Amino acid sequence: MSGTFVNFAQTTDIEKRQQEAINFKEQDSIRVERMLDTIYETYPNDPTGARLLADQAEAIAEKIDLKIPRATITYFRGYIEKVESNNDKALLYFNQALSSYEALDHKQGISYTLNAMGNVYYRKGNFDKAIEYYKKAMVVDKELNSPKDIASSLMNIANIYADQGNYDSAINNYLKSLEIREEIKDEYGIAKTSSNLGSVYTEQGNFPKALEFYNKALEITEKSENVNIEYLYSNLGIFYKNNNQPNKALFYFKKGLQKYRAIGNKRLIARYLNDTGNVYKELKDYEKAYSCFDEALAINEQIENQVGVTFSLNNLADLQLIRQHYSEAYKNYEKALTLNKKMGYTIGLYRPLFGMATIFYHQKAYTKALDNALQAQRIAIETDGITAQRDIAKLLSDIYIGLKDYKNAFETQKVFKKMNDSVFNKENIQKITRLEYEYKYQKELDAAKTKEITLTKKIKTVDENLAISQRQTLYAIIGILLLAIVLGARIFILRIRNIKSINENILVEQKLLRSQMTPHFVFNSLSVLQGMILNKEFKKAVTYLSKFSKLLRITLENSRDKIVPLENELQALDNYVAVQNLGAEIPYEYNLHLPSAIDKEKICIPPMMIQPFVENAIEHAFHKTDANKKIDITFTFKDHKLICVIEDNGKGIEAESTSSNPDKKSLATTITSERLQLLAKEFKVETKLTIENKKHLGEQGTRVTIILPYQYT
Repeated sequence: MSGTFVNFAQTTDIEKRQQEAINFKEQDSIRVERMLDTIYETYPNDPTGARLLADQAEAIAEKIDLKIPRATITYFRGYIEKVESNNDKALLYFNQALSSYEALDHKQGISYTLNAMGNVYYRKGNFDKAIEYYKKAMVVDKELNSPKDIASSLMNIANIYADQGNYDSAINNYLKSLEIREEIKDEYGIAKTSSNLGSVYTEQGNFPKALEFYNKALEITEKSENVNIEYLYSNLGIFYKNNNQPNKALFYFKKGLQKYRAIGNKRLIARYLNDTGNVYKELKDYEKAYSCFDEALAINEQIENQVGVTFSLNNLADLQLIRQHYSEAYKNYEKALTLNKKMGYTIGLYRPLFGMATIFYHQKAYTKALDNALQAQRIAIETDGITAQRDIAKLLSDIYIGLKDYKNAFETQKVFKKMNDSVFNKENIQKITRLEYEYKYQKELDAAKTKEITLTKKIKTVDENLAISQRQTLYAIIGILLLAIVLGARIFILRIRNIKSINENILVEQKLLRSQMTPHFVFNSLSVLQGMILNKEFKKAVTYLSKFSKLLRITLENSRDKIVPLENELQALDNYVAVQNLGAEIPYEYNLHLPSAIDKEKICIPPMMIQPFVENAIEHAFHKTDANKKIDITFTFKDHKLICVIEDNGKGIEAESTSSNPDKKSLATTITSERLQLLAKEFKVETKLTIENKKHLGEQGTRVTIILPYQYT
């Protein structure tokens, strides 16, 4: 009996230990799963912490022989290296993970790894290889019937098409991806795809559509802490830079740079350095721009980001071109061109070709300039880049003038005008303005609603605690009513203010656009040009057309910004008077007096503040037969006020009023007065407009004095 008892006890003890081992294994398995979840959440922002966690998870997984988690840990190791831009190491881990997943027939793991490998090849500039892996991943995703992963593969393929300049195919794949993500309510995917769509529409020059998608992405990222879009700030910055709003662009670029410097993501640091440098270049802060481009190039070369290297080389070359360091610029453009050809990066060929053509133009090597410019134009047309087509048409027109080929100069100038109008038209400006206001208003309204919910919860808690006494309950009810009334009134006032602000701004903007170029002036200018061509005064006609087109371009570009450098406004005035003089029988003498103490590059003023009064002087101040027509513009800076005085030696304001229609009032002058009133409130500065006859000073003519609102940049 005793022997039987011992055997039974031993059997029971073994089973107990086996059960304990199973329990421990289950607990360790759960621990590994939780650690994998944590690695997934932390690796984008804390790759070092994720690597340490992967080491711990692998030790446990090896101990209890968890095959799939071990493959997943290897996959995550690849992603950690990818985040730190160690592309070759990342591929090594991904290949190991792929072999493990294939041996285990783990379809989900195979799909993820194939997509990840495609991403690495994409960064290395091997686009054919990248598309090959993305398409393999999509085949597996369809077998798994996994909508989220199919959407990811579609977006990855679209990214390649976008970089190759095949925008129609890119948009088609992005929209398919977005449709799937919206069906499954994948917020991260919706935000990322929307941001990418915004980028493509920006490249095409469809700015209202771009802003629509950027706002969609921004709304999701700002509402959810878990949604992190790498390129959103960069895309938004590029959008505002292309729309001549450098300060807004700089805000988003610096925000992105600060974020990724803190994380230590070298690839994105280089991206945002390039973006930031481009804005500094536009603001003519060349030292800061050079510092950004130089650091970005060093980082991209270190991490072997070939696409990033070409961007940095082009950026450095653009800066060297501006500073007239033609030899250095040419070398960098040539390096970028060679690298892009090697990668098969078609869209990347445009910038170096454009830059090299510009260098040859400045060196008056017009034949070489033409050869490079025509190559750049072919790429711009193939990739359907409206902004690129516009810029190359302008350069070609200048090159043809250098070659004395005035017919082609005229034809390419017409192309430039057409492309410029398609990018900067009135409808686009109004759509962009409306979308910005709608986004800002919705953001403020959401914040007000959040406050309302928070206050309601607090009031409810207080109400429950104060229910002990009737008097306290009464006070609580009164408090609730008062707070509800105040909050409701705040939301109502916010809505009214927003609508009023939108209407005021759009109304003034519409009036300003209508007043910029009167039909009479445009038709008169075209008639003068036609007369020159019919009289075979081709050289004079080309000069006139050049001045007229510059005037149109500067006027339209200036009108799109709330403030512009004083230098831009003066350029518009110079071109306006030049056009009027070229078509006038007796030219006007135009003099500008600007003290050296006033920095015309750093001081910014609202656009179209001065030109209406110069136009008034030309149209109304003089008799047609007057021989000595004189217009003087004088700037002074006194007691922190920027003062502009416009004077003529014409017949004087009273005579002007009686000699022309007394009921006709200058629309532009009226609009300028309205704008000054609005801007005085917005800038919180004094503004003033006075118009007087100089007769009381013993002189002839009219004097207009404007105290202008201004800002330093």
